[in-house]
Amino acid sequence: MPRLPGSSTSARRSTRGAPRPRALLLALLAPLGCGGDGTTVPARDFSGTYQATQTNEAVACTPNALPAPELDDPSQYVQYGDAAGGDPGMLVRQSGSRLTVSAELDEQGRPLPGLDFVGTVAADGSFTLARSLSIGAEGPRAGGHTFYVTQQASIAGHFEVVAGQPQMSAAGTFTDVFRDEGASGPVFTTCTLPFTTTATRVSD
Repeated sequence: MPRLPGSSTSARRSTRGAPRPRALLLALLAPLGCGGDGTTVPARDFSGTYQATQTNEAVACTPNALPAPELDDPSQYVQYGDAAGGDPGMLVRQSGSRLTVSAELDEQGRPLPGLDFVGTVAADGSFTLARSLSIGAEGPRAGGHTFYVTQQASIAGHFEVVAGQPQMSAAGTFTDVFRDEGASGPVFTTCTLPFTTTATRVSD
């Protein structure tokens, strides 16, 4: 689904993080099935590689705006933007009702460690995903700040089958906490970035 929208230190978001507008066409869902533990899960397996489009909304920081970066290297800072675009490398893995989405892949298409979104998918194709991430220390910013950044991601969405092909739509929020004086220091500000995503499976 998404990639990290906004971070480029250890996480790299372009959400890829990027774009995701538009709702998907409605379609008939696959018949329902039950797992061995009695949990009702989709009979269809939604696993595969998806091509995703993500759209970032405006970021909001409170109670303080982020001070300006002091270095010319953008990779040293969390990046926010509203650019839309496609990302062909989103990997979905389903095991029963358990769902794992990898939106950060290496050049061989393998998930980068520690960046998966993990959650559950229900019998009607609806799903929830979450992720906690320590992005780490940024470069210096104006006012003598060098922030340590952590991120929480929360996503809710739905799988549908259109013309026999699984598709996904989702909406979520990245919440980044900027702390002075390291991981346990006082919070300077919290920035929230909402986004929407649509995706179509391109291979099993």
